[in-house]
Amino acid sequence: KPCAGLILDPKGDFREKIPALCKLYGREHDLVVLDPSGSRDNVRWNPLDSNESALELAGRFGAVLQVISTGSNEDKTWVENAVGLIENLISLYRLAYPNVPPSFAASYEAAMSDDVVLSVRQRIKDNEFERSGSNRLLQVYFTEYWLPLNDRTKDSVRLYINSMLKAFSKEPYDEFFSGRTGV
Repeated sequence: KPCAGLILDPKGDFREKIPALCKLYGREHDLVVLDPSGSRDNVRWNPLDSNESALELAGRFGAVLQVISTGSNEDKTWVENAVGLIENLISLYRLAYPNVPPSFAASYEAAMSDDVVLSVRQRIKDNEFERSGSNRLLQVYFTEYWLPLNDRTKDSVRLYINSMLKAFSKEPYDEFFSGRTGV
């Protein structure tokens, strides 16, 4: 297989040069451009469109939060709670919408609003929670842990999620990072 590469070009300095270079070497059909501000027919990349566990996906989210947090013990507690919420939201969306991958925008909306969590939860038949231990734990997380938490505690967790995901809830990122990944 021919070699591949990744070019990060946030300023667009190489936007015209790279296609010309690819054409020169007969690789113009191999070029894939990820451009959130491009057309809606463009490539989509949804990191949550994955067979990986919700724990693994939320762990990556947590790793980024750790990097941008101050590193205090208090920060670690809130980061762990934010990771737990994101993990369970990914699982909740997967159970409620089995044919549609979760997205950052949907996860953000649910993290910011208990009403959204309850709305997504209502899409799931009660017997679905009895099908597996992980589904039972998912129900327990929301009914016995997250939803009963006091608003002040939730707001602290939401602050961390907001710092990571708010931008993904707005155009053009809300659509670019949603749905099925593909060209």
